[in-house]
Amino acid sequence: MGHINGPGILHLSFASLPLMQGSYFLSIGVYQQNWEFTYDYLFKVSNLIVEGQTSGSGIFYSSHRWQI
Repeated sequence: MGHINGPGILHLSFASLPLMQGSYFLSIGVYQQNWEFTYDYLFKVSNLIVEGQTSGSGIFYSSHRWQI
């Protein structure tokens, strides 16, 4: 198991997060690489509301093309 000495800050960024319109909760966890140990886990720490005009269903929208 790795060691974490004291408090720290992690930054995560996405180039794109194409969520569909709706309300989401953000839960954050930091785990050992093999998932055997949890360093920290925060359940529903923030609410995210995505507004806009979207069509379709599901959680996210990804550019796509159908081909038959």
